[in-house]
Amino acid sequence: MGVGHSRQLDVVRATQKDAAKPKPDVDREGKFRFLKTGDDVPDRGGVILQRMRHYDRMEPDLKKPSPAQRRKEASHLESVCACLGISDADADLLSTIYNVPADTYTDNASICLDAFFHLLDQTTRQYLGHALKRDWAYLPPEVAYDYLEIIPHTSGGVKVGEILKKCVGYALRCQKFDMASALTLLLDQPTEQRKDKELLADVIELLDVLCPRLLLPPQLILRRSEVMTYRGDLHGAIRQLTGLLEKDKHGESKWQYRSEDQQLKVRAQCLQMTGQILHKMCCWKDAVSPLVESITAFGSSQVKDTDGIIVSLELISKCLCKITNGDYQDLKDMLGFQYDDRYYQAHVASKEASDLARCPLFAARTHNQAAESLLMYTAQHPGSVDHLNNIEHVISELTTGLAVHKSRWHLECRQEFFEFVRSIYLLKLAFGFSDREEDKRYASKLEETAMFLYGKYCQQLVSGGFMVCTLTLTPDIMTTANSLMVDLGLGVIDPTASCCIEITRKDVEKKSTNRRHLVTFGSSQGKGCDEYCSDAKRGDRMADRLELGLPINPVAYGIPESDVPIETFQDLCGCVFSKRGEYPEINHSRSMRVGGRKFDPELPPLVSTFIPTYVDSHDRYGSDGSDSGVNSCDENSIGDGAKFSPLLSAIPSFVGDFRHTRSGSVKRARLLKFNPVTGIWTCQNTLVWLGPVLDLPESKKGRCREAFDVQYLHQDELMGRYVGKRYRKQRCPSQYLEDVICQKTARFLVTLFNASLHAYKSDIQVQYVPVAHLQIMSSSGELEDWINVEPYLEGDFTKLTNNLSYSNPRGRELATALTHFSFVQSRGKLMLVDLQGWMPSDGKGVVYLTDPQFHSNGGGKLSSCDMGQTGIEVFWETVHPECNDICWALNLPRPCEGSLI
Repeated sequence: MGVGHSRQLDVVRATQKDAAKPKPDVDREGKFRFLKTGDDVPDRGGVILQRMRHYDRMEPDLKKPSPAQRRKEASHLESVCACLGISDADADLLSTIYNVPADTYTDNASICLDAFFHLLDQTTRQYLGHALKRDWAYLPPEVAYDYLEIIPHTSGGVKVGEILKKCVGYALRCQKFDMASALTLLLDQPTEQRKDKELLADVIELLDVLCPRLLLPPQLILRRSEVMTYRGDLHGAIRQLTGLLEKDKHGESKWQYRSEDQQLKVRAQCLQMTGQILHKMCCWKDAVSPLVESITAFGSSQVKDTDGIIVSLELISKCLCKITNGDYQDLKDMLGFQYDDRYYQAHVASKEASDLARCPLFAARTHNQAAESLLMYTAQHPGSVDHLNNIEHVISELTTGLAVHKSRWHLECRQEFFEFVRSIYLLKLAFGFSDREEDKRYASKLEETAMFLYGKYCQQLVSGGFMVCTLTLTPDIMTTANSLMVDLGLGVIDPTASCCIEITRKDVEKKSTNRRHLVTFGSSQGKGCDEYCSDAKRGDRMADRLELGLPINPVAYGIPESDVPIETFQDLCGCVFSKRGEYPEINHSRSMRVGGRKFDPELPPLVSTFIPTYVDSHDRYGSDGSDSGVNSCDENSIGDGAKFSPLLSAIPSFVGDFRHTRSGSVKRARLLKFNPVTGIWTCQNTLVWLGPVLDLPESKKGRCREAFDVQYLHQDELMGRYVGKRYRKQRCPSQYLEDVICQKTARFLVTLFNASLHAYKSDIQVQYVPVAHLQIMSSSGELEDWINVEPYLEGDFTKLTNNLSYSNPRGRELATALTHFSFVQSRGKLMLVDLQGWMPSDGKGVVYLTDPQFHSNGGGKLSSCDMGQTGIEVFWETVHPECNDICWALNLPRPCEGSLI
């Protein structure tokens, strides 16, 4: 167990509370049930990243911009203005509106700004006045989000939003930066459109470049941090948030808040975003403290921010499910968590979030998280007397989550449809804990339903270029979804409702407990029941293991132990870690219960408990396939006389080419992930959709592997696009697992490198894309295929170095310094080589790398292309015979200079 500091990153306090300030009372402090009552939550403030080893800092050069830099800034300005809608046609538009010659506005930004400003309605001008006086740190709730769609009667048909964008562009051109900042604040409205957020972030970045001393509203800094996060500039986002929380020499905030409530809300959002970024960086332990404090801040405001509390609780639950036992005990001692088990504590946190949720998406998401964390707890405590009771709670939680989907409008939202499918799959996992044949058959039917709906979901993503926010619910989707809802006694989804319906606890509880009548199942489609029973008897197969993302023993899964000792990885993070107590005992049973009780034979099957009118297909259908006449669906109770067929019969298009072809199919799979700091592997049952091979130009095709679109149910970024990689000449799974180890280790190393690099070059960062391993199962449950998956990235692929003597002049300084850094950071045991990926054209921003290799020294081979000491020597003699400016700035010693510590 590590001591002293975090195993991932050393995160320290950046701000301190004024000790003399009186503390608010407990109710306003925002304490919630998942913490022990009465225990104070430590104030963590903002966070900054520190390097694991210390290198001399070099102050950044603050010279005036060169002519080349000025030309680049001017080019960037024109590019942003074009995106804001500035064009030569503006002069003609204003000429028509004001009835003056068009040349009055040509090449005169100041007059154009004044002309467009006077097209705004009186209300928008009042908003702008508040923004210019800096009354608002963020847009207040009374500013309606849809005012941007208003068309003023004097504007010639131009919307307020378009006018504001043009005003921003002309304000930038005439260097009225205060005006541009205030206008940008009015444009920053909640939206799911990523391109709108990125445009605002580009404007904010340009303001920072053109006028570094300009004080931006906190909401704009938060927006910029959000965009930097999903662009991959995680350290840059952390620095923005830390800067927002910093105080001046007098102990006051740089932004003059008009009320304490404003400051509290901004602080809460900063802390929450910090936790989100640390979670994204896999720094789960470090993420918990700022998230807990964000709950305190959200709950202390005059109007309690329930949505903010829900998001923080949900993130805390996810973090607790991923940290180690040792890390949880540290957090429990520091924060006063109530329960000894991290999975149960995670369940309690997400359960409280679901109790607070009123938005259907939040409700569905938090119910799923509560159910999944309780499933993990149950799997870790199979001998508990509450084993069966816990499974029943999981099923109740999931059916409650399904009940929040009241209308067609809800399911048309991409995120909500995803949570609907996820609920069905989690139900399948819950029923999989049972030893009863009835429950196993029902679990199989739920899995078939989830596979069909997930396939339809992925097909629409592909047709929409993976930018789809709203889905088209075809008749077969609605029929399948309603068949499931009726089967669970939840009623049908209203096909006519076209607006958001707020969820109330009374509605959910009533709907989730009112299991009226259920549709029975037929076996005419898909696998027959005899085949399911036959499958169930083969309990020793890997495909039959019930995996929930828990730590696994690599030996039981055929994962080869790395030749490089775990001490090498521990050297990277400066801590000592023991895996004792993290691995479950090896057991090959279907339900992965280690020495646990079987279900009491005196108790009914789960399917009978939760679906009391369920009729097994053995009873309903005769040997000739005819209906026995048993049908518990009351058409009058459904409404409008609608009838729904048996669940599997409702998905006829699932069987056939859609299911069995390699491309465009949904398969059962196991997701394997590796943590380089702890050396722990986790495994998760999931569903995977395999798309066609990507149509790439020859210059972008990999020499050894082919790439194709992939989506899987447990991917880290729900809205993201993923790519699968398979060797053209297929290799054994152990090769793919070695690749995962290499890339995860490299990803951790560049996190440390970025923290060190910031003192010298703050405009460039390196990121390795996260990678995981998917093992795909056939319909018969056998291992069929295996691939590695990572996020899809646009841009030109560049080879910077190889694993021997090649180095590309473009990016050579950065690449060789990173390799040098890896050697020093590992105390001469590892050298990161074969650097390749996507580099920004202007040399600034984030360099995304993939498919790394290592040379190791004295500890065995880490990868198949590991050339050991020979490769290390070639690097020093041929690729990097002399240190560059980055090496000198980081004070990196060479081997001949003695100690590398």
